Amino acid sequence: MSTRRRAYRTDLSDARWALIEPMLLAWRAQRAGLGIAKIQHELREIVNAILYVNRTGIAWEYLPHDFPPYKTVHGYFALWEKEGITEAIHDALRGKVRQAAGRSPEPTAAILDAQTVKTSGNVPEHSQGIDAGKKIKGRKRHVATDVLGLLFVVLVTAASVQDTTGGRVVMEQVARQHPTVAVAWVDSGYKQSVIDVGAQHGIDVQVVTKDPQQRGFKPQRKRWAVERTFGWLMLHRRLARDYETNPRRSRAMIHWAMIDNMSRRLTGESTLSWRYDAGAHAATPVAPLVESGLHCGDPFAYRAVVLDESPRSSRAGSIAAWRCCACAASRSGRPARRERAPLRPVGRVRIRCVARESPRSWRAGSIAAWSGRGRLCARSTDLAYWPWVGAPGG
Repeated sequence: MSTRRRAYRTDLSDARWALIEPMLLAWRAQRAGLGIAKIQHELREIVNAILYVNRTGIAWEYLPHDFPPYKTVHGYFALWEKEGITEAIHDALRGKVRQAAGRSPEPTAAILDAQTVKTSGNVPEHSQGIDAGKKIKGRKRHVATDVLGLLFVVLVTAASVQDTTGGRVVMEQVARQHPTVAVAWVDSGYKQSVIDVGAQHGIDVQVVTKDPQQRGFKPQRKRWAVERTFGWLMLHRRLARDYETNPRRSRAMIHWAMIDNMSRRLTGESTLSWRYDAGAHAATPVAPLVESGLHCGDPFAYRAVVLDESPRSSRAGSIAAWRCCACAASRSGRPARRERAPLRPVGRVRIRCVARESPRSWRAGSIAAWSGRGRLCARSTDLAYWPWVGAPGG
């Protein structure tokens, strides 16, 4: 599908849109009526606008003019939340992600946790409170995830609501909506009443405690996945603070953030555009890799190509390995900090092969090819337009 406007980085690719389109087209078909009124806006552009707001954190009124009118976009956003369309899309994608990971569509284990965030000035006083432990005035997000970190229960309350109080409600929803769950893990902030509620529904609630001798941060056994989920949410600036007047809309924003995350997982994308720039791809220097036998020659098969900016750099965060999705069997692991990675000769160009998980590794400013003498021999900004298919931010 082509577009008349220039694509934003938050826009859906064709593959991601194909995951969502059937559900939205079915929703529109049910509301077609007599079919007299002409459709003014494409559903894909509505979703693109919602994802733009979700990722960038701007106010609805500041939506760029090449999107549909912000009142129209917000109207669809509110209507899909009210009719359950947003949650239905989220749940459908979650089942596909679990199946792609070799698991059953329905989870059998849950991880409960809560996150407190500040609120903006437009949030009503009655829907926010003060978290006495963290000394934050705002709202609290009570969530339940599976072991992959995928959400299946979200509850937004005032920050003054205790974790145990919200945990009991979340546990009730887990038992009602996902009867296959048999075990749940919580932290020491959840009291005995949460365990009792789980026992009433046949769920074994286990408290994961921190080692008393632990100093500094350390991922807790079995509970680390939910902390990573909160990290995924924080990548979407609309969720860094709660800007929604209605708590239900706040919950919908969380669902859209996870829809963005899961759709990229399923399609293997890290940067996004359905545009194809033939000139940019033609200028891509694939030949040295093909001649050396390290790559099959398909310019669309790359996962990440970031060459070391300096041959004397030993920081793992500044380098990344190329990987071909068509011919590479596996991806090398990230080396420890201050550990040099091996160099592979490719003609007169030396490539440092170190895998990098960051979705921002496609940036042209960090891509450079160095000759064996350490002299910069090529730098191409055309790489910024490649259809990258790297791992998502999570």
